[in-house]
Amino acid sequence: MAKHKIDIRGVLIPNSYKWYYDWFGEDSTCPRDISNILNLARAGDDVEVYINSPGGVIDVGSEIYTLLREASMQYNVKIYIVGEACSAASVAACAAYSEMSPTALMMVHCVSTGIQGNHTDMEHMAEVL
Repeated sequence: MAKHKIDIRGVLIPNSYKWYYDWFGEDSTCPRDISNILNLARAGDDVEVYINSPGGVIDVGSEIYTLLREASMQYNVKIYIVGEACSAASVAACAAYSEMSPTALMMVHCVSTGIQGNHTDMEHMAEVL
């Protein structure tokens, strides 16, 4: 039985953005990072996931959640929140058994959005609402 470590650090980003973050040496996690490690695991292996992320793209958080949730059916997955699991990272943190450091932070929030434009755009939105 082997042990595999997954670090979810930095912003959660789509696979296609990874090169940019790597180029500038910025911490980031994409679904492919998770898949690459899970592909090395075999039935019964231990998978430890360490999260310290401010969140990011919710679609990515959902995809990582799904990857880890499916993995928990085959492997012994444990999630450790060692810093922060905010926004989309909090979704990923719910994929399996989780433990939090006493100084860690989990932040869940409602969906947010924005609008821009000139005053006529705003008037139109007010009529719709």
